[in-house]
Amino acid sequence: HLNSSCGPRGAMAETWEEELRRKLHQGEAMEAMKVLMMQMRSFSEKPCVLQLGIDTKSFYTDPAGFGLAMKEAGASVDDIQRFSTILLHRGRIFLALQQPGRAQRDLRAAQDMGFGGAEPA
Repeated sequence: HLNSSCGPRGAMAETWEEELRRKLHQGEAMEAMKVLMMQMRSFSEKPCVLQLGIDTKSFYTDPAGFGLAMKEAGASVDDIQRFSTILLHRGRIFLALQQPGRAQRDLRAAQDMGFGGAEPA
């Protein structure tokens, strides 16, 4: 059972966010980005995302813009929360990769989407 996003498989299972944080902490920003890209791919395949009628061409090239468009289109609170979490982590990875311009756009979009996470930066 490799990294399933359908819920916890047991006490020993590491969530994608835990894996991402661990890789960042170990200085493996590119590996963390790979974990994040798998989450983005999984999210993009959700039928509810396609049903919003948003142009999905910008999903990978401008995820911050896509996320804000998704919120404006009336996406569910759960989907908004999940995507803002993805953007938050993406921004942190770009900071670790010393790309503050890209990081700030994602971090700002996560904030504008209403990210309510209480985890430390």
